[in-house]
Amino acid sequence: MTTPASAETLKWLHPMRTSRYMFSEAYNPWMRGVRMMADSLRDTRQPLPADHPGIVAERKGACLFSKRLERGRFVWPAAKDGKVSMSASQLSMPLEGINWRMPQKTWKPLMTG
Repeated sequence: MTTPASAETLKWLHPMRTSRYMFSEAYNPWMRGVRMMADSLRDTRQPLPADHPGIVAERKGACLFSKRLERGRFVWPAAKDGKVSMSASQLSMPLEGINWRMPQKTWKPLMTG
């Protein structure tokens, strides 16, 4: 059975409501410092160059996820001790959408020698 008091308590304890108040200046005095820092950074912010390692990694990651979503699955080696070990050529294959366990040749030379 729900009483008006318990309904009001549950309303105020809802995770979405509490997270909004937890990160609001009105209820959390520590957030004032975050706002001041954000204001000062906003004035001096500059875009990163296109060859910055963070930007390059972001683009490769976006490419990787989009290829995974297009094909519906993604072949990745098993992790040993929480780490995945791959050579540079093995890493380039999944980024290009190639199954690195069974790469297939797409071009055969017409003549040799």
